Amino acid sequence: MSEGSKEKGRIWDKIISTIQNSDMASSSLKERTKASIQQKWDSLLQKYRDIKDKISRTGEEPIQNEWEFFRDMDEYLKEDPSITAPITVDSIHGVKHKIQKPENQDEENNIKK
Repeated sequence: MSEGSKEKGRIWDKIISTIQNSDMASSSLKERTKASIQQKWDSLLQKYRDIKDKISRTGEEPIQNEWEFFRDMDEYLKEDPSITAPITVDSIHGVKHKIQKPENQDEENNIKK
């Protein structure tokens, strides 16, 4: 097992412990296994990625009611390079670099090949 896998395991153990000791978590949530909670997170993450991919392909903004967790997930994951690559390449537009504006907004800087 790699060091990264061990660290992820420790993080999931802490998440499970936090849920089980929470006064706000339902009893059914507290009874869930580590694997079922990881599976739920993976499902949420996949749904979020699917919506982000659709936005990227079509240029459309997310429909507010398309998915109730989108805004929360986006707030948490918008800076994650595994979700939004800082550099992309395509055969039509060439290389695109994502740069941060001072206001913390993304802007694409296109560089043609």
